[in-house]
Amino acid sequence: MEAIEGMRVALGAAIVLNYCLQGLFHPARKVREVYWKIYNSLYIGAQDALVAAYPTLEDEQNNAIYFSWLMLDTQCIFVDIGLGFHVVNMV
Repeated sequence: MEAIEGMRVALGAAIVLNYCLQGLFHPARKVREVYWKIYNSLYIGAQDALVAAYPTLEDEQNNAIYFSWLMLDTQCIFVDIGLGFHVVNMV
C-alpha cells in the first residue's frame, strides 16, 4: 500500500485512479477487494484531486438532471421522484 501511496504523490491521484477504476468491477471478489482498498486510500488521501478525474456519465432518459448555473448560488436539494430528480429550493 505504501508504494501505491508513493505513486499517488509522485504521479498524481488522477493517474492512479484511471488504473484503479478498471479493477473495481472485476468479476473475482478477491481482486475487487484489493482495488477497493486502493480506491479508499486514494479517496482519503486526495479527495479534491479526484473530482476532476471522475469519468463523465451520459444522461439517461429516466435519470437526467438539468439545472442552470444560477441554481448553484442558491441552496437546493435534489429529490428522487422515481422518474428522475426534482429540484426543491430551500431558500
